[in-house]
Amino acid sequence: NGSSDGDWNNEYVWLDGRLGNIAVNFGRKWINSPYAKTIGASENGLWMDYAIPNKTNISLFLLKPTDNSLKTTTLYGMALKYTPYAGTNINLLLGANTNAEAVQQSLGEKISRWGELGFDTQLGSDWRFTAAYDRSNAAKDNVNAVVKLEYKGTDLKVKGSYGLFARFDRIAPFGALSADDEWGSLPKNSQGYGIGVDYMLAKDIRWHTAYYWHNAVADGTINGITVKAGDSRRLFTSRVDFYF
Repeated sequence: NGSSDGDWNNEYVWLDGRLGNIAVNFGRKWINSPYAKTIGASENGLWMDYAIPNKTNISLFLLKPTDNSLKTTTLYGMALKYTPYAGTNINLLLGANTNAEAVQQSLGEKISRWGELGFDTQLGSDWRFTAAYDRSNAAKDNVNAVVKLEYKGTDLKVKGSYGLFARFDRIAPFGALSADDEWGSLPKNSQGYGIGVDYMLAKDIRWHTAYYWHNAVADGTINGITVKAGDSRRLFTSRVDFYF
């Protein structure tokens, strides 16, 4: 598989496969934990997932950030997913990094461990509810949270299929090492709401449009722009994604 980010400066190339009962993902890509809901980043590395008895999956990861300021640290950890019944998952992710000093130089706060507890469930045939809570061992501004409600959802092979969402996010400056949606819509140090729609214009061509209204969690920056706690941020975004 392969893709590129919006300005074509960062290529993602990765392999997906299986070694017996173990699913393996290796290479460079935008990685969101299959279970975590607020952690995302461009990484080089390895993610392995194994289904064990009693409706449980366990994942192990070893990742190297592609961010130049974090290249001297390595991320590692595990994730658990428990499915008590069809359509409902309880998720736990525990992570650490090898160079907290490098993180402090890059982000301004020392972070060596972080984790997330998440829950998602199907509500009837068309609705899905997700909630998650993140926390790191940073000394301040170290809690992330998300609550999301989704209706229907697109099918890449079905023209005219669509999905709607509404969400609340709190993405603190130091709640985790990384937290975004790959397009800059959900940056660190922001808290607020978003609504959006996805629509299949044709097979493998998806149109995404969303509006976000956020406030800054703390004094600092949002996407490189200096802000004070409570400053407002509004974003309208629309794009077309092509799948091959």
